[in-house]
Amino acid sequence: MARALAILADLVTERGQLALGIQYAEEGLALARQRPDRGVALYLLNILGQQAIAAGNAPQAVQYLEEVLTLRERDVTASPEGKAWTLRNLGQARQ
Repeated sequence: MARALAILADLVTERGQLALGIQYAEEGLALARQRPDRGVALYLLNILGQQAIAAGNAPQAVQYLEEVLTLRERDVTASPEGKAWTLRNLGQARQ
């Protein structure tokens, strides 16, 4: 269910429905953390970071994205591509 909410969050955000996308992302993150499903949680935190950037809330974006980096450091199975995506988003948030 968390993965489906992540996909929905990304899709509706891309279609301009930011508030709905944030709602889906937050719900998905809560489920991913309960499970725990670290990969989906990382993905959702990145989405939430992008959404915060789109909403003009850079401090919130930085918080989400720094959490991703912290979690990735503890996970030896995390992909380098995912880290690159997070760093790109973090650079945007800090501009």
